[in-house]
Amino acid sequence: MLLQFKNTHIFFAIESIWENLDYKYRYQLNQIITANSDEDYVQTLEVPEDILIQIFSTVTVQPEGVAAFINQEMLTELLGQIQPLSNLEAVQAGTEAPNEAARILIAINEIDVANKAVKDAKILRGKNQILA
Repeated sequence: MLLQFKNTHIFFAIESIWENLDYKYRYQLNQIITANSDEDYVQTLEVPEDILIQIFSTVTVQPEGVAAFINQEMLTELLGQIQPLSNLEAVQAGTEAPNEAARILIAINEIDVANKAVKDAKILRGKNQILA
């Protein structure tokens, strides 16, 4: 999927998964960042579905104090690009199979649900510790 990212978002998203990326993709990132590494510069980047999902999985488990602002900013920008490409309404209506954008949105939702479950479990554990 062809998406636009601020370099800052690329840097933050890739930091934790760099070693797991395919060499060819790392090379591609190196080439575009070498051409312009300004943190506010917006790059147009082909991001395979599996890598985009890996990015969301990784950045959403970062400590909130570190990631809250940048994650929200990046999510807002990416959803604005992905949602118009999605056939999610047709998928929910049962009339079409999900396209790449819909699969990504579904995966993002699953990641959010899993993260919420972890958060809720931590809150419950803290409550139980206090009340024990």
